[in-house]
Parts: sequence; structure tokens; C-alpha cells
Amino acid sequence: MLDRSPEPALTHPAHQAALEPRALGRVLCVAPHPDDEVLGAGGLLAQLADAGLDPKVLLLTHGEAQDEPSLGPPQHAGGRVQESAAAAARLGYAPPITLSGFPDGGLRHSPALIDALARAYAEHASQTVLLPALSEPHPDHQAVALAGLAAVLQRLEAGQGIERVLFYEVGSPTIPNVWVDISAVAERKWAAIEAFGSQLRVQPYLEQAQALARVRAFGHTGCAAAEAFFSVDATALRQQGPAAAAWFAQRRAHALALQPADLPRVAVLIRSMDRDCLADALASVAAQTYPNVEVWVLNASGRRHRPLPLPDSALVCHLIEPTEAETEDACASQSPALGRAQAANRLMEAADAPLAIFLDDDDLLFPEHLERLVAALERAPQAVAAYAGVRVVDAAGQTIREYDLPWAPQRLRGINFLPIHGVLFRRDAARRAQVRFDETLPVLEDWHFWCQLAAIGPFEHVPGISALYRQGQGHSQLANPAHPQHWAVWHRRILERELFRWSAAQAADILVWHAVALDARETAWQATQGQLRATQARLHDTEARLRAAEVELTLIHRSRIWRWTRPLRVLARALRGD
Repeated sequence: MLDRSPEPALTHPAHQAALEPRALGRVLCVAPHPDDEVLGAGGLLAQLADAGLDPKVLLLTHGEAQDEPSLGPPQHAGGRVQESAAAAARLGYAPPITLSGFPDGGLRHSPALIDALARAYAEHASQTVLLPALSEPHPDHQAVALAGLAAVLQRLEAGQGIERVLFYEVGSPTIPNVWVDISAVAERKWAAIEAFGSQLRVQPYLEQAQALARVRAFGHTGCAAAEAFFSVDATALRQQGPAAAAWFAQRRAHALALQPADLPRVAVLIRSMDRDCLADALASVAAQTYPNVEVWVLNASGRRHRPLPLPDSALVCHLIEPTEAETEDACASQSPALGRAQAANRLMEAADAPLAIFLDDDDLLFPEHLERLVAALERAPQAVAAYAGVRVVDAAGQTIREYDLPWAPQRLRGINFLPIHGVLFRRDAARRAQVRFDETLPVLEDWHFWCQLAAIGPFEHVPGISALYRQGQGHSQLANPAHPQHWAVWHRRILERELFRWSAAQAADILVWHAVALDARETAWQATQGQLRATQARLHDTEARLRAAEVELTLIHRSRIWRWTRPLRVLARALRGD
């Protein structure tokens, strides 16, 4: 289950459907209290009025529970209703219609309210009904949302042509799937809100409405203010009933997450040599902002593993001990430790999560690492892996280099630029393609694995550093030029072996790519060297002029005129107060 849907609805604001007011037909906006209609949909109502569609507003109460007593008894009962009429005039539609018999604070999801709303829908032949969102915190708003929806279903059964319901937000942001740009009428909406003077003395509704409008404009280019709604069409209501109006039900229908367990599970695979640094690696996993993570630790040390140094968290962690056969093979090779490639394959087999990432026990992930990579794979379903930048540091924590290069399969064929814990890959895709680690390789087994994986799909680059490679803490000897396992030795051997598997066209493509890349780097280096030489020449010229100026200044100080004018300089400083 994904956290984002490919559907336009329920996604990033830029992909929400833009609401076209002229397509809404005859609109009835139901407001539990006077001012709800303006706070939640004042901009849309103004646009409907400007289009000549004559929207109607139905007030269910007089808002007496929060009216202004200082207005006195004659005005008190309808003070907020009068404010609502004044607001309607500023927005351009007729004064609201008020139902009688429903008390403020006492609205209930009752047959009486449902029948009253159904009659109103029928009387106005409504095609679009606006209701408060189900996510509203006010009990009256919740009751009206449920009763209003039940009345819509009643009228649909009776054959009325209600086409859609729009749920608006007032006291709490909802989960919208449509939006409308109200920039052109925003000032009128603010003026309409100012008509509710009795309420502005209670809360800063104007500032709150403006803040929400700016939030809803986020992601929409050129939009300064917007209103957002949860839209449900009649077809969905007929098929799903009230569940069609529940955003959580719609998330479920679109295979979107409702809880962490619904997100794609990520398996973090660790080949452990049972070193103290394992505690740091596990702590970095526990600190991930992505919530659905499990850890598989394989004991590759060749001895009994100490209890896992689990951080104080709910991190799910499994420890795998090698089989007797694997232990015997290790002893036969006079190496008590399990090989890197062999350990990686065991971890791949043990984990069952759809996504996986390897983490050596001496390396670290930054908190947002997995969240960034999972999001990248969701954006690029065709990709088999996503990778982020990795910083390499020495034993003292000093930066050696950074890996953060854009994706190019030719680059990967020529040299590994993907540290193993920088890459999150689709484990199920690797299993289907029977991609495994080559257990004959003592080092660079990850490079060979990435090359196999790249043959079945592209990798998605996520720019930016979000993992740490602590060089010099392990025992692979990759960076030791004097050791048989130095990376350059095995890099050459793997290339020699793979060369025979490439076609002439593949080999030419890789060679040409690297030749062009090398030429571009050399050209850039030469340009930098030229700039450096020019800067050095300007520096030398500036230094020469400075030395000449210093000589000239010294001569001036030694001159008779300088000595004769000393009293004048002293007098000038005294006059300036120096």
C-alpha cells in the first residue's frame, strides 16, 4: 500500500483537481451557524454569484449560543443572521434562508434534520450541495455533515439530480481533493468576514481564514489565496454510501496508507562482525523518520554473537546465526567469518519486505535517508532502485569525498559510485530476476550486484547527502594498496571478466561515455587552471603595486615637507577632536 496515489485526488496540491465554479450548476450551501458559509466557501460563493448562478445559503441555526448579548433582546436573536445577510451582500448573493427549530449547539444527526435538509434540496433543485467536512471538530458541524449526506442519499433515491457534494473546512483542515483559486475575490471574502463583528470579538477569524487560504494556495503557481474541498460525486455516493465521504475510506480505496504498517516495509540488512560500532548503526536506523522499518542482522563474525545492542525504541530486529554448513565451509577456508557476498545472499533470502537496503555495521544513515528513498521509488515506479548521496569520512571524522552523482548506467558499468547503504532497491524485483551476489568476489560484490540490477531497470537519483561511510573502521582492506583485496585489483578483474559478456556495441557505448566524461572533466580542469593562472598574475601585479606604494609612502615620510607640515597636521587633528 502506497503513501501516495497515482490518482489526481488525495495527492500533492499541484495534482489536486481545479474546481470550475461554472460546472457546479445550482448550488446550496448548508451552514450550521451564520459565518460558516463565508469562512468555508465565501470565495466560491462569490465566484458563483459573479457567474450569475445565484447560489443559495441555508442557515440551520441563528448562532445564538455565541451571539453578542450586548446587542440587546430585539437584536440578540437574529444578530448573527443579520451579519450573515450583510456578508452575502458583500459577496454578491441573496440573503441566506434560515430554518427554525434547530438550536445552536443542539444539532443532531436526526430524522428531523435529515428530512428538513432533504426538503431544502428538493425545493431548490440543488445540483451541488456544500456541507461542513466530517473532520470538523464542532459537534454541530459533524451532525450537519452526516445528516446532510443522508439527505443527499434520500434525494438520490427519489431521483433528484444531485451531482456532487463538496465538504468545506472551517475549524480544522480537511483532506481535500479539489481546490478553487479565490485570489480575484479574496478581498471581498475578507470584507464579508469583517461583517461578523460579534464573532471577531471572540476569535481572530479573519486572520485564521487568511492563513488557511494561503496554505491552500501552496503548490499552485500564481495563486495567492485558495479554498479546498473534499468532493464526492453522486455515482460514488450511490455505490459506496456514506463511506464515499470519509477521506480515510477514500485513502483505503486508492491504496493509500492509514497507519505505518500500510506503508511499504523496508528491510535494513546488516552483515555484522559483532563490533561495538553496530550500536551506532542500529541507532541510526531507529532514528529514521520513515515508520515501517525492520532490521535483519546476520552474524558474519564466525563466533557467537553478543546480544544485539538495541536502542530504546520499538525497532523490530532479527538476528540470524549462520547454519552449521556455512560454519563448516568457513572453517574449511580457514576464515571463521562468513564472506561478504555469502552473508548478503543469506540476508536477501531471510527478509520478505518489498524494499531493502544494506547497511554495514560501521556505517550510518541520516534520519531522513529511508523516507527520501521510498518517496523517490513511489514517484518512479519504473525504477528498480533509488540512491542518495553518501559522505565518506576517515577515522577522525574528516571528509574524504562525497558520492552524489547523477544516474548513468554507463558510469556504473565502468566504476562503482554507489556505496552499498546509499541504495534502496526493490527486493522483489531482484528475486524475480534472480539477481544475487557473486560469492566468488571477496570485495566489490555490491558493484557487481548493482550492475545486474541495473540490467532490469533504471536507478532514481535523490540528490543530497543522507548517509555516512566511515572508511578505515572495517577489515575489507579496500583502501589498502598493498593488500590483495585492494579495490583497484578487483576492479580490473571484474572489468576483464565482464568485457567478454558485453557485445561490441555495449563496450563501445561504455568506452565512449567514459571518454566523453573524462574529456569534459579535463576541459573543465584546464579552464580552472587558466583561471587560477590569471588570478595569480593579478595577485602578483597587485603585490608589486603595493610594494611600490609602500616605497613611495616611505619616501614621503622622510621628506622635509612632511616634517615641516607636522604642526599643521597636529592642529587639524585637534580641531577634528581626534
